[in-house]
Amino acid sequence: MSDIEHRPGKKIRKALLIILTAVVALAAVFFILLAVVLFVLRPPELIPVDPVEARRWIKEQRRQLQHDGRYNPNGSWKGPRVALIAVDGLDLDQANRFVAEGLMPNLAHLMKEGATGKIQTLNPALSPRIWTTIATGVLPQQHGILNIITKDSHTGGIVPFDASHRKSPALWQMASDFGLEVLIVNYWPTWPAEKVNGVIISDLTSQALRHSSVKGSNLEIDSLERLTYPLEVFEEVLPLIVKESEISAGEIAKFFNASESEISDIEEKDRWGMHKNIEMLRLALVYDTFSISAGLKLYRDRQPDLFMVYFKGLDLVCHRFWKYHEPEKFPTVSGNEIKVAGKVIERYYQLVDEMLGKLLMHIPRDSYVIVMSDHGFRADPKNREISGTHFKGVWFASLMDRGPNIKPGTKIRPAILPANIQAMGCRVTDITPTILTWLGLPLAENFMGRPYAKLVKGLPKSPIIPGYPHVPPHPPQDDQNAEKYKYEKNATIKNAGVHSVIFSKTEIV
Repeated sequence: MSDIEHRPGKKIRKALLIILTAVVALAAVFFILLAVVLFVLRPPELIPVDPVEARRWIKEQRRQLQHDGRYNPNGSWKGPRVALIAVDGLDLDQANRFVAEGLMPNLAHLMKEGATGKIQTLNPALSPRIWTTIATGVLPQQHGILNIITKDSHTGGIVPFDASHRKSPALWQMASDFGLEVLIVNYWPTWPAEKVNGVIISDLTSQALRHSSVKGSNLEIDSLERLTYPLEVFEEVLPLIVKESEISAGEIAKFFNASESEISDIEEKDRWGMHKNIEMLRLALVYDTFSISAGLKLYRDRQPDLFMVYFKGLDLVCHRFWKYHEPEKFPTVSGNEIKVAGKVIERYYQLVDEMLGKLLMHIPRDSYVIVMSDHGFRADPKNREISGTHFKGVWFASLMDRGPNIKPGTKIRPAILPANIQAMGCRVTDITPTILTWLGLPLAENFMGRPYAKLVKGLPKSPIIPGYPHVPPHPPQDDQNAEKYKYEKNATIKNAGVHSVIFSKTEIV
């Protein structure tokens, strides 16, 4: 065979070798670039702060603040106050619509006199991890609250992430370190309540009466361990706790286009599979009735420097009733269902606005106020029960605030790049640094966020310290209390006196 006959085969092999080499080279370049990107964007490890050193830094900063006249002669704080009103699941697009329709006058007033916009939140949009990021200024990989539930290292059972899992200090600890009085009501997650300069009403307090096994004044104090700090504050808020059985059909009917008797009939016969939805609405009212009652009472009594109150109900209602709110995306929903339940979400937004109005009446005008959410909502037609869900992608939380140096009508815009890259725009990691700047307290070097420029314009630059100390709360783990933390197979907590959250499909979204 001649050389000419061999040439085509050689050329093909040579061409294939060139192509293969090019593919390998491109793949190598791709993986190198990917490694570089992941290295650059990876969250930095949260370096533990020596508590002794941290106390020394804080002592030095307190001396400076005292020199600047920020404390009264008795040592109490006389700087600005901050109130953070947390509304889980408040969607700014929906809120804007209701404001335009005149249904949310208190929110409309807040928007007019302050700043409004969306901020970058976390993905996945799981509430405990987002609210903890908002309160710590660091990412979930750093603060340790990664999800809703986790495996207990002692029992091996499924337990909710709680405050004892948190690895970094929260705003209430930072403020307490500087002698500010704090009031934290129902914030998620704050059980077990930790020692602060002030009061913590943990997120499990409102559930203490959910089951008939726990009856009013017969509550044993041992079963309420760490629900509040200090423990005796529980006696103040106990009369404010409402059981689901106390939410009447008449109260439920206010959210529907139906009479009290019609609601009772719908529940009894489980018409349209509505029983679970109404059950969730009742639970929402249990949570939020307690938050507003306890928040108002304790705020009036104590006038705290840092006030944080959390409302969970809107999130629960949006999960269950979205198909009636946006029925065009749910072809199987009947006209009668829409007629009866089509206004539930709208009316719950109105309830949120009423609660906001009650709080704003008592918060001094010279205070900073933030009303914010952790995520928005969208329709989920594929899910038969949970028709409203958190957006599975890049999503934005809502932020509305007012304060002494905030220009009315300011527009907030979200960050569009990861936190490691310095870029204009606001993200959930910026809330803690912004609040500390308002208060005039130091920022920590390990924060993943920074004060949002539009909200701190004109204020002095905050000093920087290496970090704040963190003393984690520890739930009781002795043998006599062990039964309180065991879980049934369906992840329902056995002892309602300590944990009465039901982690059903409706809760984990």
